[in-house]
Amino acid sequence: MATVLPPMLLPLWLAREPLRLAQAKRYLIHLWAALVVGGVSSWMLWSSLFGNALAHGSTASLIFIAAPIVGVLALFAAYAVAKLMDLVFFKHRALAVIPLWAKRLYALPVGLLCIMVVGLFMSSAELLVEGLPANATHPETLRWLASRSDVLAPGQKRAAYKIAGNPNAPADVLETLSHHAQAPVRLGVATNAHTETAVLTRLSQDCAPQVRQAAQQRLGLALPLPDVGAPAAEIRPCTPPLDNQP
Repeated sequence: MATVLPPMLLPLWLAREPLRLAQAKRYLIHLWAALVVGGVSSWMLWSSLFGNALAHGSTASLIFIAAPIVGVLALFAAYAVAKLMDLVFFKHRALAVIPLWAKRLYALPVGLLCIMVVGLFMSSAELLVEGLPANATHPETLRWLASRSDVLAPGQKRAAYKIAGNPNAPADVLETLSHHAQAPVRLGVATNAHTETAVLTRLSQDCAPQVRQAAQQRLGLALPLPDVGAPAAEIRPCTPPLDNQP
C-alpha cells in the first residue's frame, strides 16, 4: 500500500529547495504537481481508507494497485501542463517573488499526505486483523480476536465468519458465534468440529434450513427431516439470505 506515497512525496520534496531559495517559478511548478497528485490520490483512495470499500477485498486490491500507477501518470501530466503554461504564458521568464498565499498553500498537499499515511496505517492494521481469523492456529489467538470487539455486531460479520470456520476455534467462542444474526456464521459453527453437542442441538432448530440441516447431520440425525419446531428463543430471526456469504 505504501507504493501510493512516492508520487505524492516527490513534488513536495522537490518544492522545498526552491521555497527556501525563493525561486518562485520552480516552487509553483512543484506545488502544482503536489496538489494534482494529492487530489487524484485522495479521490481514488478515500473510500478504501476511510469508507467501507475494504469490505470488498478484490475491489480494494485493484484500487491499491491502480492508485500508484494513476499517481505517476498524474505527476507526469501535472509537470507537462506546467511546462506548457510556462512556455505559452510566461515565455520562460522568472517570477520575482513567491506570494504569501502560495507559501501557505504548501500546507495543503502536506496535510493530504499526512491523512493518506494515517489512512494507510489504519487500513493495513484492519486488513491484518481481518486476515488473522482465517489463518490463526492458536485457540487463544482466536479467543482474543473474538473478545477484542463485539463479534455479534453486524460490522464484524467477516471476522465472525472466518473464526466460525477456523478448525482451531475454541468451543466457548463457537458458542458465542452460534447466536450471530448472520446465517453463514451460524452455518460455520454448525460444521465446526469443536462445536459442542448442546450448541448443535440448539442449531438443529435454527431458522435457516441450511444451518438446521448441518447441525442435524453433525448430531447423526436422519435426513431429510421436517422442521423440528420454531427457532429457539435465544436465536435471532434470520434476516440475510444464506447464499449472501461474506
